[in-house]
Amino acid sequence: MKSVGISEPKDLLAFVEQMKKGPQPAAPRFRDQNVLLKHYHEGNKNRTELREALRGAPKRPGEEQWITILKERMNFYLANGRDHDTHRWGFVCYRVTYKQSDAEWRNFMEKFEADMRKAGTWVEGWDSISDMMGLEMIDGRDVGIAEGDVEAAKRHFKSAYTMLPTLGRMWAQDFLVIDAQSYSSYAHPEPEQDRPPPPFGPCFGDRGGFVRLVDTVSYPQEMLDETSPGYKGEIKVLSSLVFEELYPVLATFAARPRALWPLARLHPREVYVGHSTAAQESWWEFCRIDTVAMTSGMFEQMRKKKAALPKQ
Repeated sequence: MKSVGISEPKDLLAFVEQMKKGPQPAAPRFRDQNVLLKHYHEGNKNRTELREALRGAPKRPGEEQWITILKERMNFYLANGRDHDTHRWGFVCYRVTYKQSDAEWRNFMEKFEADMRKAGTWVEGWDSISDMMGLEMIDGRDVGIAEGDVEAAKRHFKSAYTMLPTLGRMWAQDFLVIDAQSYSSYAHPEPEQDRPPPPFGPCFGDRGGFVRLVDTVSYPQEMLDETSPGYKGEIKVLSSLVFEELYPVLATFAARPRALWPLARLHPREVYVGHSTAAQESWWEFCRIDTVAMTSGMFEQMRKKKAALPKQ
């Protein structure tokens, strides 16, 4: 008696012979595109109805824990005299590049702020706290910071923001910097690459605009050499991750910037773009090796041409 629901074992040799024939025409019922699409939608509808019959209507997950805590802190501040229209959670951000015209800077800020407000698409509870997020912008010229002087910005930050770092207000342990590189990432953006060939993974969004995060904590060099080799106390971060990922990671003390550096250093521009996959990292490494091979060959040719020139 044949068992119901159990498929007969396939003859391996017959299967191999079938594979040798190469691609074969689809079954007659699937050769018409409209029929194929109807078959797909009908199957999808049947699976949805079966899932609801067995499990009930799907329920949305609750808000993320850090958002619950953040809301409690914000409500506490508002209940104790803070103004809803001015109290913000987020980062202090220093401008240390000054060569732009007013129009160029306005254009940059529009793009920069638009990127940061892309946040929260997949974060449950985001809408309940996004209206109070923001940056406290400081023009370095107003506090005597020279062009590109990140160390001066660090000294000012440590002297001006002396409160304990905590969730629910401006983060007081690290700060953001808009320098010439950050500005250039928006003024002269790199084009997104097409999807890499297999077995590499997609890298969409990796070449977006970024901002620099500066760490004010000092670490033993032995610890950095062991856990974050090459870390210099700062890290470039994709702007769209500033609020939805960087702030909760730091403000809940889940990680310090040095823990994100090993992920950023794999990126072609050493930018933290979130947790990457092995296929994504392999593509970065492939591009890095390709770039080094091309440039090293070019410089070698230039050195040979220079050596062949008659000496003065």
